Amino acid sequence: YLAPDNSVVKVKCVLPVELKNSAFKLIDVDDNRILTNSDLSGGAVQAKADLSTRLIFDFTLMDGAGEVTLHQVFVRFTNTKTKQNVFFIAQADLKKKYTIDLNFRSAAAKSFGSVAGQYSVDLIVGDATLPQAMIVDVATLTLEVPDSKEPAADLSKQAKT
Repeated sequence: YLAPDNSVVKVKCVLPVELKNSAFKLIDVDDNRILTNSDLSGGAVQAKADLSTRLIFDFTLMDGAGEVTLHQVFVRFTNTKTKQNVFFIAQADLKKKYTIDLNFRSAAAKSFGSVAGQYSVDLIVGDATLPQAMIVDVATLTLEVPDSKEPAADLSKQAKT
């Protein structure tokens, strides 16, 4: 493909971004009770989760001009003992708000391999338009799941007495 001699490609370079409007919530899915709720202003969250827990992490990314959406935004869970990494992609909605919504009942076996233990949770933001990637320490999460090679049982299907 040959481009015309006078062709111009415009690229917007984003200033370093900041994490804003963050909400890190752990919710008990059985009774919809909020177990942990933090805006991360006090630093990384220390929390516990099990099969009855749902994680919702909402945030926006801001540069000097306002809210931005970037293409490489992930939340990384790293088991502090095994060093196993589990990544989830954060998707921005039309209002440029990113959300991770994770139900540990279904994610325990599929994503975490039913490996219980302590996980460091980091937000990783990278993009070709950023001067450098950003890594934010979000939480230390103790995950309590059946530690087995068998898939975790779905407790919601147990017979009620």
